[in-house]
Amino acid sequence: MLILSGHYPISNWQAQTNHHLTATQAGIDYRHMSHCTYATSPYMHKIAWVKEVLGMYEFVFWIDDDSYFMGAEREDFELLSADKLGFFLSGRQANQEGSRPPINSCFFGLRNSPESFELLNAVESLSAEEVEKLWDSQDGKQYGGDQDRLWLVLKRQFGSELESGRYSLVKGVEFNGRFNDYSALPNADWPKILHLTGRNDLKWQKLRKLESNENYDYGLIPRSEASRYPIIRRGHHRILASRLAQQPIFEHISKWLPTPILERLGAKRGRA
Repeated sequence: MLILSGHYPISNWQAQTNHHLTATQAGIDYRHMSHCTYATSPYMHKIAWVKEVLGMYEFVFWIDDDSYFMGAEREDFELLSADKLGFFLSGRQANQEGSRPPINSCFFGLRNSPESFELLNAVESLSAEEVEKLWDSQDGKQYGGDQDRLWLVLKRQFGSELESGRYSLVKGVEFNGRFNDYSALPNADWPKILHLTGRNDLKWQKLRKLESNENYDYGLIPRSEASRYPIIRRGHHRILASRLAQQPIFEHISKWLPTPILERLGAKRGRA
């Protein structure tokens, strides 16, 4: 089995440390991808990456770079992959008023099989115009990315596999958590996967609040592990500093900082 994640260009969420640690503790291989696949849509890199490695493993789990494992263990991955061609998460509403998408592709898994390669090839072949034309209002909320294409191919070409459960839709919040779930539920009932949603500035606010939990540290690494490997904190500090360096207010103080520090942060010197 393999857990795969990535983003092009490489993102600042640092979820890959969380992903790698979870995979290591579960005895599962892990890979992180950040190379360009020359996909026609930025959302489609992950489809190409999954296809790139699927032939090397019996089962591949994909997790987005803005999603984090929150206590997932090997038995969870074995349960999700057992006797299936693959699984996808059922969609969740972004808010109480909005409609929900049919699936959430922040976390899914596929078995190395002819059906899975057929699915991935069909997803890659769908254009944005075709998705717009084929989308039915009964399908729910459309986001314009990979999960729209995945759903259309599943519905149109793998309906019998969906009905039989060979491609299963995982319902509930256990593997489909949102920020509000972690404040509404006791720690013991927390979903095992967190998906940060919304604008990037809101995602950072949510992440920082969760990092203040007594059981977690930077990058949502268990605090016990972060204490054993303090270099994790050093990497996260550099990312936070780099983000600060991109803020407009930084230009006003940058003129007092030494050039080597500015270069390391990737910032520009403000006017004197």
